[in-house]
Amino acid sequence: MCARKEMMDMKKWTALLLASAIALSLTACGSGESTESPGSASTGTEDIGTAVESKGLFVLDRSSGIDLSQEENLSERETYLIHVYDIIPDDAKNVDMSQFNSDYTVLLNGVNTYESSTTYGGTALNSFLLGSGYQLDREIGTVFAGDDAIRAVSAFRINANDVSDTMTAEFKIEGSDLYNCDITLEAGEIQTIHYFDEIFALEENPRSHQLAGTIYARAKAVNNGLNYFSNHGGISDGSAVLTSTVTVLSAASYEVSCSLNGSGTLVLYDFNSGDTANSVEADQEALANAVVEVFPELAESAKILLEQGKLWVEQTELCANSETVTQEMQQNAYSSGVALGTAANTIIEYFEQA
Repeated sequence: MCARKEMMDMKKWTALLLASAIALSLTACGSGESTESPGSASTGTEDIGTAVESKGLFVLDRSSGIDLSQEENLSERETYLIHVYDIIPDDAKNVDMSQFNSDYTVLLNGVNTYESSTTYGGTALNSFLLGSGYQLDREIGTVFAGDDAIRAVSAFRINANDVSDTMTAEFKIEGSDLYNCDITLEAGEIQTIHYFDEIFALEENPRSHQLAGTIYARAKAVNNGLNYFSNHGGISDGSAVLTSTVTVLSAASYEVSCSLNGSGTLVLYDFNSGDTANSVEADQEALANAVVEVFPELAESAKILLEQGKLWVEQTELCANSETVTQEMQQNAYSSGVALGTAANTIIEYFEQA
């Protein structure tokens, strides 16, 4: 009887030891349930010194703010969801991030899944993404070990019906080795915005980043203004003069949004107040310094764009007056226009070919 009891006790101890071993192996492999807090990434691996850290998830409210009525590839029922996050390099291993939109997804409310639209959005989205300086998800490329953190962005076209006070989001990266992750964000962590510029609130210096982020939109507007001028009669057409000078002056002198609107035109926007009703002159020195800080390679081109923009407008308006125009004025306007166009194209190429 005692021998039988001892045998039963031994079986119980063996079973307990086996269960403990299984539980321990599951914890080490990271295959159990995630214990990560909302907004943090679960990579499904041991502590490997890498991470994907969510910096902010933003949903664009179309009821007011930027005009997306003419935005390409965006229906009336859709809006944009923007996720900004940091990729933190490993200490030892280089990793090639996925180049497929389908590997960057978001699941909303546990029901609807959307693939990244980062590389095929409309004009408004594209101008923000390029001007932001953030790394587009499928263009991250190789994350080199020991490098600085990479601030990345994924954008999604979503059904506006998914947006509510109780919405949840599950952001996932796949096909990216160490950076495969699943980040869950609750309603309180999802911010509603009306302009893309509001996303820069997550930066250490939001104002500086927003100012620098406008330089792409400014360059596009200048380029559009100059093209309109040359394609619609130039000095001889009063309407062409008015349209082009207003466009160029706005780009060179006023507070604007970092994104164009859906039709590709500049959006007057004061970041400090959120005001779009009035034209507010930009602080030229602060704008130039912001570009130096965020995009140092564009410092000289940005300076030319701002200075020559106002000069070209003044000279063009003088040339439009047949009673006061001189050959010297025309030559000055032409030279200023060439310098302005060159600076604008340099800035545009920097962002679009990055």
